[in-house]
Amino acid sequence: MAKWFGKKENKLDLQPGEFEVLTTPAQRAWWENGKLIITNYRIFWYPTLNTSQSAATVEIGMEKILGCVEIRSWYYLLTQPALRILLISGKSIDFHDVKDFGGVKSNVERFMGRERYVPGSLFNS
Repeated sequence: MAKWFGKKENKLDLQPGEFEVLTTPAQRAWWENGKLIITNYRIFWYPTLNTSQSAATVEIGMEKILGCVEIRSWYYLLTQPALRILLISGKSIDFHDVKDFGGVKSNVERFMGRERYVPGSLFNS
């Protein structure tokens, strides 16, 4: 339907062996609405079509994730939980107003630290 109105839809380019696990609405910063997509190897966040043009997409490899924690965000005056993704580099990325908070948190914990399978590496030690 977005094609009819000339709007651009985000196409997810999955790598071999990668599959989509969960998709849910979430916010990144002040009123930047978007869609959070969890695969078995990466996390994506795409801004929705009505979000400002300054919103940047996010792509994080699961091998770069150290953990995830629930925080209380000032964006909602500490009333709603937000998900903070902790990266190995020491940085963190916050997602606010995550509709399926428990599902996202459990799937990130399940797949974090997982490296991508390299063909031919199964029997090499």
